[in-house]
Parts: sequence; C-alpha cells; structure tokens
Amino acid sequence: MINKHLINASWAPLCAFVVLGCCWGAFAALVPDLQAAIGAGDGELAGVMLIAAIGAITAMRFAPWLDSRLGRYGVITLCAAALLAFQLPGLMNTWTGFTIAMFLCAASTGSLDVVMNAHLSQIEAREGRPLMSFHHAMFSFAYAIAAFATGLIREFGGGAVISFAIIGVFGLLMLPSMILPKQVDQTNSSSGATSAGANRFLVLIGVVIAIAFMGEQTSEGWSALHLERSLGVGAALGAMGPAILGLTMGVGRLGGQAMAQVFSEARVI
Repeated sequence: MINKHLINASWAPLCAFVVLGCCWGAFAALVPDLQAAIGAGDGELAGVMLIAAIGAITAMRFAPWLDSRLGRYGVITLCAAALLAFQLPGLMNTWTGFTIAMFLCAASTGSLDVVMNAHLSQIEAREGRPLMSFHHAMFSFAYAIAAFATGLIREFGGGAVISFAIIGVFGLLMLPSMILPKQVDQTNSSSGATSAGANRFLVLIGVVIAIAFMGEQTSEGWSALHLERSLGVGAALGAMGPAILGLTMGVGRLGGQAMAQVFSEARVI
C-alpha cells in the first residue's frame, strides 16, 4: 500500500500524528474523571470544550507564522508544547484551571495539526504519492490504543496524572524523530488566488467537515461519560466508546488510502 521510501520521507509528521492521537485518545477516556475532579455539570463541561475549540481556531490562524519561523523544528517544537500542555488537565480541580488547561491543549495541538499536515502535503507533492489518509489512519489507531490503555489504567486505580505522564514520556521518546529533513521545502507555493467557484466549493467542503466533526466530537467527548453514567459500565468498558471510534476511523482512512491508489482524489471525495 505504501513503500518504505515514502514512510522515511514522511517520518517526522507521522510521529507527530501518532503522539497527537495518543494525547486526545487518553483525554477521551479520562473525561469522566476530569469532569468529576472539577465538579462540573454537563453544561459547564460543554463550556470548557467550547472555549478549548476557540483556542484551537485562534492558534490555527497563527500556525503558518510560527511554522515560517521555526522551520525544520516546527513540528518538534509544537509537539513538545502539546505534550507539556496535556500534563495540566489532570492537575486541575477547578473549572477555571481546567478551562485554561484545555485552552492550552487545544491551542498547541491545533497549531501542530496545521503544521504537520502542511508539511505532509509538501512531501506528498514532492513524492507524487498520496500519504494523507495513511497518516491520519495512524493518528486514529494511536487514538484507539491510547483510549483503551487509559481505560485499563483507570480500571486498576490510576488516574489522569498517571495516564498523561505515560503519554508524555512516550512523546518525549518520539520527539527526536520529528525534526524535518533539510530537503523539505519550507515555502508556500500557493499564489493565494482562487476562483469564486473554488471558494464556493471550499465552503461546501467546510460545511461537510463541520458536520462530520460534530459527530466525531460527540463520540470523543461524551461516549465514555454515557457508557459509564447511563449504562453503568466500568472504566475499561467506558473507554471502549472512544477506542471503537478511533479503530473504525482508522480502518476507514486506510480504505481511503487504498482507494486513492486506484482513483483520483477528487473521485474519492
């Protein structure tokens, strides 16, 4: 499906995708504990996630500026910031503190998301082969594994601090692999000019993606809570909600990778 040379060319963003998946997979499995720690109701928790989303959107706006200044070290720097930010939610016991922590988590991962995808797109263009679906599948599988493992940690008495610390150590071991190779073009070749038809198409795609993300976030943020609170299952089974989300998403993305080998990307979309 994808050869060794292409994996080597895209190793730095691949590692970032995996670490990012681990961070958010662990978070999804820890939502019941995190909500209980700050004594928040569902509405208050939703407010936290809304503010976190605002942080991600704000950071995405400045991601290209950061990337142009960090160069080869953009992915590793932003991933290190994300790993540091994810050590904070488990330490908070107030709504305000938890909101600030999640704002930082979302902002750091939002900017990392833009930068690693941009560099992966550059590598795709240079290699002439599709890579995006494969890398996003690795994010999803990492998400699923982290969610399931975090559920087991909770089941045996561990909590958010231990879970995020394990992710942090794993991420630190991966960081040296995230320095981009020198041959990667750091420039943006886009002229910035798009037709009115292209803009309308992008808006349509954006609406579709927004709807898809609403469904994804519903499962990510609330499935463990629903399983544990409404159905009375334990932490390990509660984590199966986000774990199954990640697993099936990864399978779907690998399917997209396979289809892109046969059909044009426009036909796949």
